[in-house]
Amino acid sequence: EFCRSWLGRSEGYIRVLRYNRIDPSVETLTICSNKLGYYAARLNGSDADEHKAWAAKLINLKALCDSAIARQAEAVWRAPDRMAL
Repeated sequence: EFCRSWLGRSEGYIRVLRYNRIDPSVETLTICSNKLGYYAARLNGSDADEHKAWAAKLINLKALCDSAIARQAEAVWRAPDRMAL
């Protein structure tokens, strides 16, 4: 359900990633990061401490997605055929 509802991917998406030992696409990471940020902001707007605690967890997960996006982007522009020196 997570793959379909949150990422817009097929049920087997994560299984394929694990089997092939590959990272998720930048598009998938971006969708996940954006949704995590959206829901974190909504939870942070609540007065309930439990909601704020969940928001902090979502913010940490968003940071992991953002870091993975940055790593993949850097790998692309640092590729020897793309380096403009």
